[in-house]
Amino acid sequence: MQDEETKRPLIDDGKQSTCSSITRKRLRNFAVVGSLCAATLLANVTFSIIAPFYPQRARAIKDDGPADTEVGLVYGTFAFVAFLSAPILGNHVTLISPKFMLQAGVFLVGGSSVLFGALAYVNEWAPFLGLSLACAAVQGLGSAAVVTASWTIVLTEFPDRVSTFVGLLELMEGLGYTIGPSVGGGLYAVKGFALPLYFVGSLLLLSLIGIVLILPKIEVSRDASNISMLKLLRNFWIWMDLGSLMLNIGVYALFEVVAGTFLWDAFDMPPNQIGLIFLGSSGSYMLTSLLSGYLADKYGEKKFIIYGLIVGGVSFLFVAPSSLFTFIPSQKLWVFCLALMIHCMAIGFSFAPIVGDMVNCAVAMGYEEGIELNGVLSGLAASFVSLGCVIGPLLGGSLTARMNFRWSSTIFGLWQASHGYIYLVTALCFRKI
Repeated sequence: MQDEETKRPLIDDGKQSTCSSITRKRLRNFAVVGSLCAATLLANVTFSIIAPFYPQRARAIKDDGPADTEVGLVYGTFAFVAFLSAPILGNHVTLISPKFMLQAGVFLVGGSSVLFGALAYVNEWAPFLGLSLACAAVQGLGSAAVVTASWTIVLTEFPDRVSTFVGLLELMEGLGYTIGPSVGGGLYAVKGFALPLYFVGSLLLLSLIGIVLILPKIEVSRDASNISMLKLLRNFWIWMDLGSLMLNIGVYALFEVVAGTFLWDAFDMPPNQIGLIFLGSSGSYMLTSLLSGYLADKYGEKKFIIYGLIVGGVSFLFVAPSSLFTFIPSQKLWVFCLALMIHCMAIGFSFAPIVGDMVNCAVAMGYEEGIELNGVLSGLAASFVSLGCVIGPLLGGSLTARMNFRWSSTIFGLWQASHGYIYLVTALCFRKI
């Protein structure tokens, strides 16, 4: 009897198998999330690192006047290529596989950053501009691949917590955009134009080794996608979500382009204090995007999207402030900072739940949730994020040049708030919230 008791295992085989399965699943989830966070963070550092020094380098090489238009063209090329390529990549994610797409995107972004650094040895304007455009185009393609693959993997691996993990990736993206200019400025001061780009490009290429080894294989069928993108785009709610993505990014992109000049002119603010303003706005966005993703998974996505749009649009009217508000004292820094903080928090609350809501809309249309649908929706979402990056600087910059920031912020703020109001009314009419 005693021998039988001593031979009996402390935990039966069924429980041991369950514990082992849970441990493997947790390790797999950790590897997936870690790989996606690293790729997103480093890729966005690469995109933003040139901000402190590239415009000055372009002006130094161009002899016959300012190079602001050409610098804007380089940034626009990056966003435009990402806008065009993201839907194509999303539609072919099952043929390419999301893991390989992520690896290819990281390689393209890292490699083009190293090549960008080699422009330190190009001193003629035409070759410099042409090669800058080529590197920006490759980075745009790589960016589209990273974002599309990352969102596809999140939708596939964490179908019940999509908004939470999209919010986490947005936190990494915002962190990358925040620290990128600081890293770029510091390394530029040490060794000039090439070092920042060589450093971050090499770091990204080294991270590719870890992603190859750590990121688990994502099971996919190697058949072409049967999901009709055109049919998805006939859905009203899909368009409302895509428009929300575009406006959230477009409004903030407008702010990024013109806020530096506005703060300098209105408050005589030095560059280091302007940097703190940008840091605070990014921090507000990052924290709320993570929080809203967690809450949206619990309480539903649409209400967060709608209220974020309305509050974000209305608060943006107070940033400059709008010329419609004659009762608000102009050029009050506390008004600017408070309105900007509320606006960025609202964008964070609105942005993270959108991709999850797009999946719910597609499933309601009769599509089966899976990697094919996830890839197509991720590609569409990434494309409209890039479209916002194009519209904000181009349209907003043009309006600011023709009028002023007070009027351009008025137009964009009313546009965002009106979109949210239309979304709210139609959602109430169709009992979506």
